[in-house]
Amino acid sequence: AFWEHRNFFGGGENLRAQGDIAQQRLAALTRFRNPDVLRTDQDFLAEAELADDTPDPYESRKLRLFSGLERNFLPELSLGGGLQFEMAEVTQKALFDDVPSQVDYTLLGFPVYARLDHTDSKLDPTRGHRETFTVTPYASVAGPDLTFVSMQAKASAYRALDPDNRYILAGFAGIGSIVGESAPQLPADK
Repeated sequence: AFWEHRNFFGGGENLRAQGDIAQQRLAALTRFRNPDVLRTDQDFLAEAELADDTPDPYESRKLRLFSGLERNFLPELSLGGGLQFEMAEVTQKALFDDVPSQVDYTLLGFPVYARLDHTDSKLDPTRGHRETFTVTPYASVAGPDLTFVSMQAKASAYRALDPDNRYILAGFAGIGSIVGESAPQLPADK
């Protein structure tokens, strides 16, 4: 469920509060976007997330804070980046013995991303495609000594199936990788 206000202070600010309740996730997320900060076509972004994830391999309680800037260079090209703070308590379920392992970590991340949007509408696309590529270097502040880079690529495509745009075929794909640390050294939620 979410609540969104697209003109929060009267200057085009966007505030979104979201709650996720699912079998393996309980989370609260707040996002704020303030347009035209320091220059035209440059937005200030802020996010705060508190999450409790319980998929089969691990349990994670996490606080994530992000602040950054996003700039539109062309109508279809945006670049952004900022500072991200993550603090989590992760319990990895035991694979071969009866003792689960617990890792508490605090990370600083520096996400940088490029987003292409070739759709006919930002809010209700009926045709076109979107791509996002994100690179996030992480460094430990507390907990295990970790230094790694997370990379993600995501794409979505939209196609109207009728002339009135009532039925839209939409697809999404994503891929990611982490370099710098081996899988056993990383917390299970990463």
